[in-house]
Amino acid sequence: MLIKFSNIEGLLDKVGIKSSTIKTGAFKDAGSPDRPLSPEDRAMFQAVIDSTHEQFVRAVAEGRKLPVEEVRRIADGRVLSGEQAKAVKLVDKLGNLQDALDEAGRLAGISGEPVVILPPKKKVNYLDLLAEGAEGKFSGVLNKVGGHGLQVTYE
Repeated sequence: MLIKFSNIEGLLDKVGIKSSTIKTGAFKDAGSPDRPLSPEDRAMFQAVIDSTHEQFVRAVAEGRKLPVEEVRRIADGRVLSGEQAKAVKLVDKLGNLQDALDEAGRLAGISGEPVVILPPKKKVNYLDLLAEGAEGKFSGVLNKVGGHGLQVTYE
């Protein structure tokens, strides 16, 4: 787990930009790029990271039926190859996408070849997006001036 913060306070000073913060809680501006992390900010974020990491370790240990200490030794942020993951019991077997689909079908009790249904690929037409935005603007104006029932079309 990682949280990364940038501090651009020095850059802002060089270009003459000053900021002021008014907040309702001690940590509302924690991680703000215009000031360094305070020790309290750092401790709060570290506690969140530690808690989240521990939750992850316990979930993996439970799901893979491994001792928590064993998972904790493995879960140090490194990248593992498939063979390495199998060696430390994080995966049961290696395969490709088709192998995964076949196994998912088997686990779901599907006989024969599982059919994969993917959402349709939608092409984004930026002119349609602009027209839809304009239509929304026009309909608001037309409604205000009593243009109910008037239909606007774009070509």
